[in-house]
Amino acid sequence: MAEKAEWMEEFYKGLVALNAYSFPKICSNCGKTYQTLDDFLAEAEEVQHRSGLIEYTGRDEESVVGLFRNCSCHSTLMSKMKDRRDVSEAGERARSQFDRLLKIMTAVGITQEEARRELLKIMHGEDSRMLKKWGFDIAAVRQDVTNHLPAEE
Repeated sequence: MAEKAEWMEEFYKGLVALNAYSFPKICSNCGKTYQTLDDFLAEAEEVQHRSGLIEYTGRDEESVVGLFRNCSCHSTLMSKMKDRRDVSEAGERARSQFDRLLKIMTAVGITQEEARRELLKIMHGEDSRMLKKWGFDIAAVRQDVTNHLPAEE
């Protein structure tokens, strides 16, 4: 039983770290912070007379979808909905963390495909029934991320 508690604790820490790389999104104009994708969708306004979605070719010719929303200060923000080739330091850390979590999940008998699908749900602000079944409270994970953000000045 100690073995299960050990990997679950490691997995929890990994979830906290993975969420930290996805959000928050901060408006560079007014400083408003959107902690999660759900916050971004609920609090930022739709772009008038447009879908708010745009597809473009990113690095390495990969297709990227951007979601545009307007902050309350009227500044337009974009969240990349698909960009697996983020070569920034944060992108590298996020991929490394994602891979680590995949290994933990496959080591306990989950297929790589299913593990990947569940982790992507979490990254996109959705809930995971599988992780809830294991006893993980994703809202608590997100709160833990929020608690570790630097204080606003």
